[in-house]
Amino acid sequence: MFFALLLTFASYPVFSAGQTCGTKPDLYCKLNNLEQRISRLETIKEPHVEYLATGFEILGTDVTFPNVVMNNGNGYNRTTGQFKAPVAGMYYIAATLSPAQEKDYQKVQCYVQKNGVSILDLFSDKFGAHEVGSYQITATMPVYLAIDDVVSVGACTSYEGIHNDHGTSFNGILLYTA
Repeated sequence: MFFALLLTFASYPVFSAGQTCGTKPDLYCKLNNLEQRISRLETIKEPHVEYLATGFEILGTDVTFPNVVMNNGNGYNRTTGQFKAPVAGMYYIAATLSPAQEKDYQKVQCYVQKNGVSILDLFSDKFGAHEVGSYQITATMPVYLAIDDVVSVGACTSYEGIHNDHGTSFNGILLYTA
């Protein structure tokens, strides 16, 4: 029995500290590479960037959302209403305006802007509608942001009667880093 065990272990190579993967069995090298990759993945920490702000205030022709519900990454500024990307990557941005329809004619027109350039329209024109009530306007889109790119809601030309409540919001989330 001892002789059989000795022959079994003797068939496995003994490796010295100086050997490289090229001189070791393929399975050993694959396992070693896999362990190194797992170790590197465990040290990577993906940043969590997301914000949600509600409410409504006008600052010139721009909108601020003063009630900050969440601001992971500290990119949203409640005073300016702007989100400044702390991390480069693909973000999903959403803006919702909740205009009151106390009149038969109500028009809302604002834009989601990236670095001051309009990239998405928030527009509603109730002209010709038969019912008077309240409704929401939502615009969403994925957008690539470099570090310090700014996203905001602004360039409003008409914004009469927008509700200052949780129905009016501006939010975004980092989908993945660049």
